[in-house]
Amino acid sequence: MGILILMLIIATVVLAALVFMSPGQPTPKIKQPPEPTSRQSKSEQDMQTVLISSLEEQLFSQKDESEKLRAEDVGLREELEATRKREDSLREELMRQKDWYDKKVEELDKLKNDYLPLKSKLEKEISGDVDLYREGKERDETIETLKRENKELADQIQELRLQIEKQGR
Repeated sequence: MGILILMLIIATVVLAALVFMSPGQPTPKIKQPPEPTSRQSKSEQDMQTVLISSLEEQLFSQKDESEKLRAEDVGLREELEATRKREDSLREELMRQKDWYDKKVEELDKLKNDYLPLKSKLEKEISGDVDLYREGKERDETIETLKRENKELADQIQELRLQIEKQGR
């Protein structure tokens, strides 16, 4: 009896392996339990039938699970491929942006190099303009001082003329 159960279990495992190994092929039909022999009792036959039914249910359940996993695997592979393509696209975009950035940095460095001599020249000119402005302001002040002194001298000359005229009369 134990050998018969062992043979049934091995046969079920082999059938399950065949189902898993051969996708898309029709499911092999499970043979009905053998006709009872004179040695087997009714309870042994019932136990074997229950055991076979249980194993058949497990087989079909695992087959369904296998099909679901295969479908999920196909979906995940497609998603992986799409993700890889997106990654490649993003890498290309990153390289374009990096090239653009490097080009802008070069342009900025060139502008800086062009700017520094101009800045120095402009500072010298502004410094010279400031000196000229200061000199002009000093001259204006000198002119104003001289005008005041001229006016004072003119006033003194006028006073002296008036005094001379008064004395000469």
